[in-house]
Amino acid sequence: MKKFWLILLAVFACISGAEAAGLQAEVDRNILPQGETFVLSIKYDGGKTNQQPDFSVLEKDFSIFSMGTSFFFYYINGKISQSQEWQLVLMPRATGQI
Repeated sequence: MKKFWLILLAVFACISGAEAAGLQAEVDRNILPQGETFVLSIKYDGGKTNQQPDFSVLEKDFSIFSMGTSFFFYYINGKISQSQEWQLVLMPRATGQI
């Protein structure tokens, strides 16, 4: 659980100009066997942004194997909403709690 909050805090620091209320971050699992990866998903509900978040702060504790981005456009009951999501495949650089 500590890892989730650390990652969430790092993501908030990475995305400049984004409102914290519009961000959601989650990991696909909290406990990893040594040498395995996990997926960090970050969703921004403020629409599509042309800015690429600076995920370099994560490189201190994690190796970034891949990153993908998706853009979603919703039209529900006459209301339009947009979101953008980044998915990073990460591997911890050290064992223990991060």
